[in-house]
Amino acid sequence: MSADVLSFPGPVQSTDTGRGFNCFKSDGPIRYTRRCCRDALIQATLDPDIVRIFEPDVARTTPKDTFFNFGVEIGERRCLLALCDETNGETFSAPSGFDLGICFNRDAILAEPALTTSRTVWSRRDVLVPPAFSVRVLRRLATADVGLGLGELEDELVDEPKRWVDYILSMVCAGLVSCDCRHPITDDTRVGLGPPSGRRATQKHWLY
Repeated sequence: MSADVLSFPGPVQSTDTGRGFNCFKSDGPIRYTRRCCRDALIQATLDPDIVRIFEPDVARTTPKDTFFNFGVEIGERRCLLALCDETNGETFSAPSGFDLGICFNRDAILAEPALTTSRTVWSRRDVLVPPAFSVRVLRRLATADVGLGLGELEDELVDEPKRWVDYILSMVCAGLVSCDCRHPITDDTRVGLGPPSGRRATQKHWLY
């Protein structure tokens, strides 16, 4: 743990009270301070193993170069994420109610290809998905234990509108399906109802 820390109470306040991030994993708008904070919130939203995102309303101890933080829940564990100017990959003593505190700097949040992939997926969040398309995809994925690649779905959706990929990505943003947004979107990008294939439920999440 870094010895260079500063204690301060309450959540980080944004100077723009009208700015807030909304997603299906939060109970309401989460105020943020910089564009990269929004990218971090997007990436957390699209991570299929993170089940909740929230503003921590507790006194906390984080590195002094922290400019934003937020809480996430992974299973039954709670993690406080601190976004810092320089500090990266270090853990710190999380406040009561949290299992872990970990730091990410701006470069880590803006690292490629996760940045472009996450922004691309999130840009489709307002695309209206035809109900029949949603039902068809969900029913098909329910029969695939390890999900299906986009290339495989294309073979089965040849009669669907040209925007079928946008529909899939919109469903990801709504939490109906999931995919690994840390890699570029290709024919091999696997879409599923649960955690991405290739990682057993008994394996630890990358944050821990």
